[in-house]
Amino acid sequence: MANVLKKPWFLIGSAAVLAVAVGTAVALRSGGDPATFTPTSAEPSAVADDAAADMTFVAEGKAAAATHSAVSFTAKETLNGRDGASMDANVVKKDMYKAGATIKVVCQDRGDMAYGSAIWDRTSDGVYVPDAYVKTGTDGFAPGVARCTDLAQSGKAYPATADLNGRAGPSLTARVVEENMYRKGEKVVIVCQITGSVAYGSTIWDKTDDGVYVPDAYVKTGTEKNFAPGIARCTDTAPARFGFKASVDLAGRDAKSVSAKEVKTYAAGSTVYITCQTIGANAYGSNIWDKTVDNLWVADHYLKTGFDNFTPGVPKCAGTPVASPSPTAAATGGTTFPAKVDLAGRKSKSTSSAEVKTYASGSKVRVVCQAYGAYAYGSYIWDKTSDGLWVADYYLKTGTDGFVSDMARCDDDKPTGGPSTSTGTGSHYGDCRDGHGRIGGTKGSTAGTAAQKVARVIAAAKAMTGKGLSYSWGGGGKGGPSCGISSPSPGGHIDYNRYGFDCSGYTLYAYWVGAGVDIGPNTGSQWGSGRVLPYSQRKPGDLIFWFSGGVSVHVAIYLGNNQMLEAAPPRGSSSVHQTSVYGSHASVVRVLS
Repeated sequence: MANVLKKPWFLIGSAAVLAVAVGTAVALRSGGDPATFTPTSAEPSAVADDAAADMTFVAEGKAAAATHSAVSFTAKETLNGRDGASMDANVVKKDMYKAGATIKVVCQDRGDMAYGSAIWDRTSDGVYVPDAYVKTGTDGFAPGVARCTDLAQSGKAYPATADLNGRAGPSLTARVVEENMYRKGEKVVIVCQITGSVAYGSTIWDKTDDGVYVPDAYVKTGTEKNFAPGIARCTDTAPARFGFKASVDLAGRDAKSVSAKEVKTYAAGSTVYITCQTIGANAYGSNIWDKTVDNLWVADHYLKTGFDNFTPGVPKCAGTPVASPSPTAAATGGTTFPAKVDLAGRKSKSTSSAEVKTYASGSKVRVVCQAYGAYAYGSYIWDKTSDGLWVADYYLKTGTDGFVSDMARCDDDKPTGGPSTSTGTGSHYGDCRDGHGRIGGTKGSTAGTAAQKVARVIAAAKAMTGKGLSYSWGGGGKGGPSCGISSPSPGGHIDYNRYGFDCSGYTLYAYWVGAGVDIGPNTGSQWGSGRVLPYSQRKPGDLIFWFSGGVSVHVAIYLGNNQMLEAAPPRGSSSVHQTSVYGSHASVVRVLS
């Protein structure tokens, strides 16, 4: 590849999956059943819940497809047609395109990683298929094929001239998705540019392949205060839809009330795509309602968003009431949440600490920051109030059982007490005791020969399998598994309260714990972490990479016997697993020698 791609903290922009590669031959990995990863010669079949696939979406897809001229390609393998650019998307039709069949592609998009590529093809039938198994003649976006969204651009890499936050929109007041997402001197892949609010003397903002915005003033594109030649202009500013799993058979209604007419049923376990959220009639303990791509309403309580309030990153529907901050709020800062019970305000983050005051049940408690503390009522999270006291987060209605997105952290203390605070315990969904994103951890031993270090790296990676860890967008780091970040994945999944690893977080952890080596937080830095050697010379411990259009989108550590370890979609209890190597490779990177 021409330059090293910066994938901040994880291979987020291309939904890349980090694999700890272990083999030589090329095979395919099954992803249809989240609990199994058996190599197969075909794209995974549907699971039982996919039988109730969203056919309305297909009809809409055909209408949208008509705006682009289709280009014909050949299927390399038998492929399922899905209703989204993700292995977590519903299967609309099993074995829809047989191996060797002609597929008419109307546009391409960037989605969650599948078989070593983050590119997905939308067909004339209105469904998505993984580009990795379509003969387009390139491993990147195909010339002459339209792009479905802004993210569906090849992108160009430029160095950041300062540490940059990734933001949800082209403004310095837009929500910060990740602080210091791009470090000074590292590569930022820009897919398009847009005019936004003034930032450091320029109104130009750059949209990255991570789906976030950074001020162009601090990206060295070679053009100051103007659009750079050869970079597309952004046309959309937010993902069109967001996918969440239904926890039960869920009614799609024609109004925001359980008494409204049920138009269709979304099957339990299927992915339901929503476009926005708003307030409606109380339903099952919540008044949040979600609008689906079918223009129906579903009770948010039964969608696995990770929050029991509005979900960060998902737009509010037009007309949603916006609460104005009180004069007290403006003066003190923080956010108010109702107390579930009479709640003790304590001097420190422990139930054994002295109680200073009591917040009455139902009263509004103003929280200025959150932090880990002693285990209390099933959670390690404590909230600091505007009175300077600590309350157990479990008994505040914050809208989530993890950290509140965008809420400040009071300190970097570690959780104490409770069942276990060690990493890799297979924490349940929403339990973010270990934090979000690239968490720190104790450096492993650097002693021994290269072979001994490799053995420890592989052992560290294997130790994370079988623990029920999920793939989590931005999750995991030197300290082990963690919850993801608030930015939606290209496939439209928000993993802020999903516990596990993404690809590069997984390998970062293995090398840090196993050999005391920091290979970097993303595939770009990991590509530059050692010697590049021909693939034919691969040995256990080597990193194997996948590329799409010259950009790294996947990495693995070689073990031998055509086996590898990876953290990969689909999301589920077996996302961190051992499987066969897939795809074609020209080289490896040897970190330890």
